[in-house]
Amino acid sequence: MATRRRRSPKRLIRFLFFLLILFLATFFVSGGLAVFSAKTWQSAGGFLPRPTQSVPANEMTDEVHHPGFSDRLSRIIFLRRAVESRVNVRDPHYVHLQDTPDSLQQAIVAVEDRRFYSHHGFDFTGIARATLVNLQSGEIEEGASTITQQLVKNLLLSHEQSFGRKAEEFVLALDMEWNYSKDEILEM
Repeated sequence: MATRRRRSPKRLIRFLFFLLILFLATFFVSGGLAVFSAKTWQSAGGFLPRPTQSVPANEMTDEVHHPGFSDRLSRIIFLRRAVESRVNVRDPHYVHLQDTPDSLQQAIVAVEDRRFYSHHGFDFTGIARATLVNLQSGEIEEGASTITQQLVKNLLLSHEQSFGRKAEEFVLALDMEWNYSKDEILEM
């Protein structure tokens, strides 16, 4: 009787691992990383109804609105649409960045967020400094919000002081930095 050689499971596992590596290499070389880019998915919701034009959070009335989970998730996924529903660049009162003096831009960055051009939406150094000052004084005397975080809060969030809002502000600031350039953020 002829004996059949059994394939070892190790050979099969090595072969499957090789196929996985080959697939991943082909995926990355062909530009597959673009699938994970937020800019790829910003226009994916084009079939959804457009949000109605609404005023930014800093111009809202005292009426309390608690957004649901789906509102928060859609704000993160479709950030550009949420910002466009709040910022009207066609408004005659909207001032573009090239229309503002360089000295004003530099003054805003110097006063509000010195490391604006070197961080990605949040500043660990500023957070540590503000935490230390607040612990020493025993009360909240300094904040650690960056220009991006302030924009997110004034544009999309309420002004309530809670850890939940701060966490959402943190995530939206990262998303804002991912989707907009520093100059666009400064302009808004």
